[in-house]
Amino acid sequence: GLNNVHTIISGLVLSDCDNLTNLDILSSLTSLGYLHLFDNDNLLSLDGLSNVIPDNVFLQIIIRDNLSLTECAIQMVCENFDNPAPLVDVIIDNNAPGCFDNQEVMDACLLSTGDENIELLFNVFPNPTTDELHIATMNGTGFQKVIVHTISGIQLMESTNSTLDLSSLASGIYLAVVTTNQGTAAMQIVKQ
Repeated sequence: GLNNVHTIISGLVLSDCDNLTNLDILSSLTSLGYLHLFDNDNLLSLDGLSNVIPDNVFLQIIIRDNLSLTECAIQMVCENFDNPAPLVDVIIDNNAPGCFDNQEVMDACLLSTGDENIELLFNVFPNPTTDELHIATMNGTGFQKVIVHTISGIQLMESTNSTLDLSSLASGIYLAVVTTNQGTAAMQIVKQ
């Protein structure tokens, strides 16, 4: 009967449910006071909660000790990492790789930013690069800005210029978050 639940005013606590492998039965859920997931050893992903509207989570999201849980970077979690009002505590700890802790999930959220089709509307080159990175838009798409982050999510530079000087960066892998009038997408870039 949970497949028709749209709103949980207080919260949802799922703990020690060893037969629980997914949350698909909750795919109609759009509003949730808080979420606590503890010790569900066979839970693989949070995809069943993908329809929860991030602003409709009010208190906290705690996901801890789910030993098979590798996918946590769903919109509800990603947008609540930096949601200032209302402030939602997000605590992710000791799950499987991919969802091990807050930093790992924040990194995955950064990589999944935006519409997956937006990358078809611009090109980032050369990649790998030594000094300059160029962003060319296609099909009338308007470039707005690019933000370069470390792979762990630390912002290094932001520019409204479609050509970036990366000569001051050390060799390594970075993320370029490109915003256009059609949306935002993150791409890995390699500085040699």
